[in-house]
Amino acid sequence: MRLDEPQILIERPGDFVEQISGDQTRALESLDLNRRVCVTGGAGTGKTRLATAWARRAVQRGERVLVTCFNEPLADVAAARLGDLDLTVGNFHHIARSIDGMPPLEVPDDADGTWWDTVMTGHLVGNWPKVTVRYDTIIVDEAQDFSLAWLSLLEQLLAPDGAQRMMLLADTSQTIYQRGF
Repeated sequence: MRLDEPQILIERPGDFVEQISGDQTRALESLDLNRRVCVTGGAGTGKTRLATAWARRAVQRGERVLVTCFNEPLADVAAARLGDLDLTVGNFHHIARSIDGMPPLEVPDDADGTWWDTVMTGHLVGNWPKVTVRYDTIIVDEAQDFSLAWLSLLEQLLAPDGAQRMMLLADTSQTIYQRGF
């Protein structure tokens, strides 16, 4: 080692990674000033971190915010990270089934992917005009697992007098369900 060479001292490598991730997220946060944004990237690139930052910024602007994703464990993580904010967060099917105005639909114990993609989606599409809640910003994490019908339904929840922001984050190499994203 020479004394004239630049040195990076890392006491705890996690701190360094956290700093870099935070810097990258801050660089992309202002994308939320656009009405439509789709960010794609591989696993671990900070998409969920960016979704969280966007949600915080939107709430700070006084917007009504919905944060949703496909799988329940990620929805639980998002809810824990955003629990101090006044917003709606959860997985798509839970939110769609419990949203104000949506009539109940019994989910059979043996509901499979086909049931969720046809019966549940048909129920949502047929009853969506009854939904009364509206949002200024909708953030969809794991958008690669959403059908175009679900994204269209979410877009209809944008308040006509609001910011009308729809932010999608996706990893197309991790598509679990082929729904046309």
